[in-house]
Amino acid sequence: MFDLLTISYSRSGNTRHIAGQINSALPTMLATAPKVEEIRDLIPHKGLFGFLRSGYESIFRKPCPIGSSIHDPAGRDLLIIGTPNWAGNASSPVQAWINRHQGKIGPYAVFITQASSGGEKVANQIEGLIGHPPLATLIISEPDIKSGHDRMMVNDFICRLPDKPR
Repeated sequence: MFDLLTISYSRSGNTRHIAGQINSALPTMLATAPKVEEIRDLIPHKGLFGFLRSGYESIFRKPCPIGSSIHDPAGRDLLIIGTPNWAGNASSPVQAWINRHQGKIGPYAVFITQASSGGEKVANQIEGLIGHPPLATLIISEPDIKSGHDRMMVNDFICRLPDKPR
């Protein structure tokens, strides 16, 4: 059986939306539904002050306090990591999650949601934090989501994922 875990963080709902699309499409390649975990920030990033805190934490790469992890990424056949692009960096909750699980992350893919541009920089940052490259990357913008182009992009991303355990 293919053991897959999807983890993500969403402030605005866009990353959650894409995570839902990915997880809905994955059972076609899996025997069972993937395990899913949304990272919980202990200091919410809502409202104006949350928006400002988000920018500060991401620019200065200050991981924020997050809740306990539900699933251990160690030994998974594939981990899918989803993050919004915050000022050209992974969200601070995702940075914190990666730091918490340093050395336990094997094969992974990453998806990044963003307002406009800079996703490649975020993908490179995640690769640097984890220490090895992703098997697949999806960078999706708000206009892609609003136009409905996101479904085709998600399907392409799914097609680039391995279909067998390592």
